[in-house]
Amino acid sequence: MKHMPRILCICVFLSVALPAWPWSRGGHMTVAYIAYQKLTPAAKTKVDALLTKNPDYNSWVMQIPDTPANKDLRALTAFLRAALWADDIKGEAGYRDVGAVINGAMNVNRPPNNPEAGQNIGYADTLRHRYWHFHDTPFSSDHTPTQPAETPSALTQIPKMRDALAMSTDQDLQSYDLVWLIHLVGDVHQPLHSAQRFTAMQPGGDSGGNDVKLCASSPSCSQNLHSLWDGLFGTALDPDAAMSLGQDLLDEASGPPAKASISDPAVWIDESFKLAKSRAYAAPIKKDGSKSPTSAAYRTKAHQTGEKQVLLGGYRLANLINGALH
Repeated sequence: MKHMPRILCICVFLSVALPAWPWSRGGHMTVAYIAYQKLTPAAKTKVDALLTKNPDYNSWVMQIPDTPANKDLRALTAFLRAALWADDIKGEAGYRDVGAVINGAMNVNRPPNNPEAGQNIGYADTLRHRYWHFHDTPFSSDHTPTQPAETPSALTQIPKMRDALAMSTDQDLQSYDLVWLIHLVGDVHQPLHSAQRFTAMQPGGDSGGNDVKLCASSPSCSQNLHSLWDGLFGTALDPDAAMSLGQDLLDEASGPPAKASISDPAVWIDESFKLAKSRAYAAPIKKDGSKSPTSAAYRTKAHQTGEKQVLLGGYRLANLINGALH
């Protein structure tokens, strides 16, 4: 794959140290880059204005001088950084976690049973809502009983935020929903954000592959199936790499993927669920949930699948925004 030069002030992105998160930075920024190229002029103008309402906007563009010559660069920079905001707040002060209480302990990845879990109130909301990032459709490889996916989740929040982006006149709410949508559309195109396997060894589920360890020889190894797929496009905050990959994928595709026009998030999630079963949990991943060292062939196929999903997610994100902000 060729690598095309991109001009961007990387120092803007490196000014804040951030942890690695789902689809990691590379995947999310690549989805965002593709989407931004496919926005209509009218939608792009509205998007650029809405992103200025985000509380982190100034830090996103602070090292790019606010001049007419830098207008496009600042706008693209903000859009790429907006793709990471829903993960950034996991490490920012001023935000808090709530989750389901199970056996006396709070699990922040499972939604609490209260109205706050699915609220859509704009930046006044200081909850991190970690359970919005996925919708884990259950399955079993050995007939172990499964548990249904919990809501609110990406399945409920994407339509809710899409509709509010289109119909609300509150720019604070629209901005909040926009940054979440940029992130969540990327998330649900990562197959392991849409599936959870139940086995006799893991009767409570494997947390979307997080509990499937990949290192057979080291008991201290922390690499897992989910993190492998998250990191397909890198965990570093490298916008040049994301833009280069995004442009390469656009150039090589020479048009939208066949399924790019599908607008139903439930279908997106079902597609990712099927990919998880057929690709993410494929051999040499063991069916019983035990440690499963991967192969070069497995990782190559995973990367190929990931590229197709990133491209598809980028087009679908653009279609969603264009439809809401036409």
